[in-house]
Amino acid sequence: MPDPDVLTDSKLIQLLEAIEAVMAHEDAEEAMGVELMREFAAARTLVREWLLHKSPLTLDQRLHVLQVFTEALARRQLAAERRDAPLH
Repeated sequence: MPDPDVLTDSKLIQLLEAIEAVMAHEDAEEAMGVELMREFAAARTLVREWLLHKSPLTLDQRLHVLQVFTEALARRQLAAERRDAPLH
């Protein structure tokens, strides 16, 4: 689990900007599908509420949600790379 002291506001802002950039891409929904777009929207809401200090979740809960989100993205990325890799 990420160290909460490392997740400064500036890092959360960078994360929020990255999430919003992915969501704003013109082909995002087509490329990622509705389910993944919903996950990105949920992550965006989590980070926004975190930055505004309005999250109903505890710090441990927010860190857990963020960890689950990033692990799911990593698994999807790995699966896509394997699927797109040339067969030898």
